[in-house]
Amino acid sequence: DVAAAVWADENASATETTPTFSRATLSPKRLAAFVDVSNQLLMQDSLGIENRVRLQLANAAAIALQRAIINGTGIAPVPRGILNTVGINSVAMGTNGAAIDWAKLVALETVVAVENADLGSLAYLTNSKVMGALKTTSKDAGSGRYLYEEGLANGYAVGVTNSVPSNLTKGTGTGLSAAIFGNWNDAVIGQWGGLDIMANPYTKAKDNLLELVLNSYFDAALLRPKSFAAIVDIVA
Repeated sequence: DVAAAVWADENASATETTPTFSRATLSPKRLAAFVDVSNQLLMQDSLGIENRVRLQLANAAAIALQRAIINGTGIAPVPRGILNTVGINSVAMGTNGAAIDWAKLVALETVVAVENADLGSLAYLTNSKVMGALKTTSKDAGSGRYLYEEGLANGYAVGVTNSVPSNLTKGTGTGLSAAIFGNWNDAVIGQWGGLDIMANPYTKAKDNLLELVLNSYFDAALLRPKSFAAIVDIVA
């Protein structure tokens, strides 16, 4: 609940208002990987293969973190993602899913606005399949305008990542995609330490291998679930 003000007479005492807050608890969840690299390859390399492998490990961690933030199950040790957070708003396309249209795109914004949560860093997020549909789907029969034009959809930016699922099901519909709208300031990521990528030359020395091991610790949560709305049954 938020603070509320009431009208009062000129010299009457103000009425106390008591907003309530819920607590988002974050705890470190381990994200890890390792790669074995031949020492013989390292000796021959002039392009910095070890640095390239380190970069790939860092990219792998970033992708896994992004997927968890969007659609993590919340089953330990995986963080809970937006699509699996209880309390976010939802907009349905159809019994078995349906193609995105102007009305549903606006409906995502509307259900957030009804909760007085349409403030902050507002934007859409979806995958490349839905983005393709947004670029080629007309807003109506006569304007010649499309759902996505000049970098905006419904006046808002659209983020695109294939970490947004495109393999969802509903009724007889399969291969369905998701789209999210919300105030991204209300999505928080906790990180404990940096990306720890350790070179271990000992464990597999007899096999002439250098082991590069990544360990990192993250969690994610929504400060206010009603700041977000999702469609999970888009045919694209």
